[in-house]
Amino acid sequence: MSLRRFAQGCALAVLALLGSPSAFSQSLHTVTFTGSPTDFNAAEKWSAADNVDYYVTYDDNYLYFGAFRTNNSAWGQYDHFTIYLDTDPSNTLTSGGNGSTTGVNWDSKTPTLPFLADYRVALRPSSLGESFLSSWSGGAWTTGGANASGWTQYATQTANGALEVRVPRSALGNPDALYFTLYSSYDGGFFAAAPGSISGTAVSGYFGGIGLSSAGNSPTATTNLPIKGVLTNTTPAAGVTYGKWAVSAGSFTAPSGLSIAPGGAIAITGGTVTVGSSVFMGTTTMAANRGTTIHTSGTGTLSSTTASAISFYSDGYITGNNLTYNGTLNVTRNFTPLPAGGLTFGNGSFLYLRNSAAVKTNAPTYATGSTLVYSTPSAYNVANGTEWTAGTASGAGVPYHVTISFPGTDVQFGNSSSYRQVRGNLTISSGSTLTLSGTSGGNLYLSGNFANSGTFNANGRALHFTGSGTAVA
Repeated sequence: MSLRRFAQGCALAVLALLGSPSAFSQSLHTVTFTGSPTDFNAAEKWSAADNVDYYVTYDDNYLYFGAFRTNNSAWGQYDHFTIYLDTDPSNTLTSGGNGSTTGVNWDSKTPTLPFLADYRVALRPSSLGESFLSSWSGGAWTTGGANASGWTQYATQTANGALEVRVPRSALGNPDALYFTLYSSYDGGFFAAAPGSISGTAVSGYFGGIGLSSAGNSPTATTNLPIKGVLTNTTPAAGVTYGKWAVSAGSFTAPSGLSIAPGGAIAITGGTVTVGSSVFMGTTTMAANRGTTIHTSGTGTLSSTTASAISFYSDGYITGNNLTYNGTLNVTRNFTPLPAGGLTFGNGSFLYLRNSAAVKTNAPTYATGSTLVYSTPSAYNVANGTEWTAGTASGAGVPYHVTISFPGTDVQFGNSSSYRQVRGNLTISSGSTLTLSGTSGGNLYLSGNFANSGTFNANGRALHFTGSGTAVA
């Protein structure tokens, strides 16, 4: 193992102990409005002050916003649920892009915003719901009439009432990245700011920056993260987080430390991207609901070597063309590879399952010389994932080498009645455990060598050596 890979592994191990169809046709969250908070998922919620809960999500075509009164409070007829959005975010927040930090004058009050806003969306319950779209252009705000956009919406003034609105991405210029901030207002002032606060008319704090190209991302899960929006056919700058890196032509190398924002993507539809020594998907902090995607299509190519390293710090997805990956892939939560074994880990590559990670839905293919590594500081039942297929000796989901490497890791076969195969070597490191099934038939077949510095619990099952030569145990 190289010093580079060892250092990355140690850093992630410490973290584990601490705790436009731009979305590539993935399964995002489409919302149908009924006036209930259950229209949204719990992970999409932000509880603000003043008895207001906000919800935000998106799919390929729409952004969905909800504001719900709580504790039997109600919306007034001319209360406004207000959303400001920066659709071309800059990592300097208030410079380097379009838009304005001065909001729309409404009810004789003008907010000061934490970023350069391009759009304002407002919804009030009067007349069974009236929505307004304001856009910044030519140095001024322009606001359309009530319901001029014809949006789908829902508004009630009852106790625990709802204000919900569906905004087409196209109405916002089809953004691939966002900052946004939320608050409510009435003719006496502002209230229920999220995620920050309001002092007078000055709004602080923002959601994002996020991309809008990946499933597994809740827009309210990321706050106050400076990003650049979309980078196209250009080499990224080191130390900058991007909402999306889009390559359609040319050859580029991802610099060490490239970071993709939650909800973001590396999208390669043409040309070649070579993965460098450290690419961080979803920033560098492990957290739920900050999914990111790597996508190739058309003539796009993702190139990698054994020195390449990609780390998904939340849910991760690989979509599009079949792909062979030759480097180290660190996964810290759910990871969904290509279907039908379309993701192949090449000779010398490593798939690390860290923290509470599991491979979901699809199984990868493991080439000769690749290694599946379990590095979870707790018990892990392989039936919870698809990375190690039971009942077959070859094909997708059957690993070459398997290593159990982190102290406290206990990889368990559960109560499966089907065997599992290791086509190469099995290594159990000090402090780690492998526990076979508690049910007859749940044996282990091993074609290579067995190195055990930890604990092997046969659990009444059998370990079969199936290689053609002499195995070392």
